Amino acid sequence: DHGLGLHSLYGHLSNIDVKTGDTVEKGQTLGQSGQTGLAGGDHLHFAILLGGIALGAAFILWERRRRASSAETVRIERRPVTVALFVGLVIAIAQIVPMSQLPLYFGVGMNYGSIFGILALAPLFAALVVAGPVAGYLLARFRPRILITGGMLAIGLGDLLVAALIGPTTSYVAFIVPLMLIGAGFVIATTVRTAIIFASVPRGLPATAAALNEASIEVGTRAGIVVITGILAEVAI
Repeated sequence: DHGLGLHSLYGHLSNIDVKTGDTVEKGQTLGQSGQTGLAGGDHLHFAILLGGIALGAAFILWERRRRASSAETVRIERRPVTVALFVGLVIAIAQIVPMSQLPLYFGVGMNYGSIFGILALAPLFAALVVAGPVAGYLLARFRPRILITGGMLAIGLGDLLVAALIGPTTSYVAFIVPLMLIGAGFVIATTVRTAIIFASVPRGLPATAAALNEASIEVGTRAGIVVITGILAEVAI
C-alpha cells in the first residue's frame, strides 16, 4: 500500500518475507518468486493498481515517452495534465448522472423495485469490467487523443440515447446498448487519461500523479450530483 489508493501487487511468490502492517523500506526484500496459484512455472506476476484498477496502460504510455527522451525531467508537463484533468471532470459528470438516476427510473418509473432497479445497470457494470483490458490493448495501437475522444463520444452518445429513450412505453432492452456505451466510454477515457497523468508527472512523484488523477474524478462526480440535484429540484418546483 503506497497510499492514496495506489498499490503494488506481487503474485505467485514461493515465500513472503513481510507481513501485514510492516513498513517496507526501499530495497527491502519482499519475498521470493515461485509458481504458486495457477502459475505454469517460476515467475513473478507484478502489477500496479489505482483504486483497485490495474494500470498497465499507464506503463505502456510511460515507456513510449521514456524512449522518446532519455533525459530525466523534473517538471510536470502542464498541458497534457490539464487536458487529462478536464477530461476526468467531464466524464465523471457524464457518468454519475445516469448511474445515480437510472436506478430510480428503473425501480420506480418501470416498477422494478429498488434491488432490480440497481441490477438493471448490469450492462453498464459489465462494460466497465470488459473495457479495462481492451483500453490497454487499444492504447498500444492508437494515439491517446483518439482514444480519449472516442471514450467521451461514447459516453455522450450513451447519455443522449438514454435521455431520448426514457418514457413509460420504452422497453428495458432498448437501454442495454446506451448503458454499455456509457460504461465502456468511461473506462477507456479514464484509463488513457490516467496513463497521461502518470506519464506527465516525474517518476519520483507517484503520489502527486495519483492525487491529480483522483481529484478530477472526485470533483466531477460531486459536480454531477449537484447539477442533477439542481435540475430535479427545479423540475419538481
